[in-house]
Amino acid sequence: LRISDFTNQDQYQLYLGDDANEKVTLYYVNEIGRRILLKKKTISHFIPSGRWLGLRLLFNTGEILLGYQDVPSWFFTWRHYLSDNIKAIIPVFLSYSTINKNTIGLHFDCRG
Repeated sequence: LRISDFTNQDQYQLYLGDDANEKVTLYYVNEIGRRILLKKKTISHFIPSGRWLGLRLLFNTGEILLGYQDVPSWFFTWRHYLSDNIKAIIPVFLSYSTINKNTIGLHFDCRG
């Protein structure tokens, strides 16, 4: 997933099932393309094979939360701190793709 501001220059890149389906990884990419690792979390067999995976994603200015559907707690949290030496992005655009250009099915339930 790519989350960017209205300029679409600075962005967060959130990789789900990275590193052979074992990690969730978050990067910051600045306007010149420099990529900075912000957080990496190991989650064994993150995306189950043969069934749908329900996730909740919440992103605000300088905050990204990810959790499983119908589970009240978040398993992946990241918050911007001034010591990160990056801009806090005001999220405006969300785009997605697979790394290998495979088919992906998404459903967005945008409840407020």
